[in-house]
Amino acid sequence: MHRFLKEVLYINDLNIKYLDYIYDLRCDFDAHPAKSLWWDFNEIHMNNYEDIIYNVRII
Repeated sequence: MHRFLKEVLYINDLNIKYLDYIYDLRCDFDAHPAKSLWWDFNEIHMNNYEDIIYNVRII
């Protein structure tokens, strides 16, 4: 899947890393909300917020 995304969307390995990160966040919030520590989201994930938004916009 990563190779396909790289070829079609012209994204690099760092973008792929963030897409995996975003996918894991989505899975944790949907299927395993306690695992995601949603109550501490700000403390855990805010340092990656701008990168998450940037990579979502790319896709």
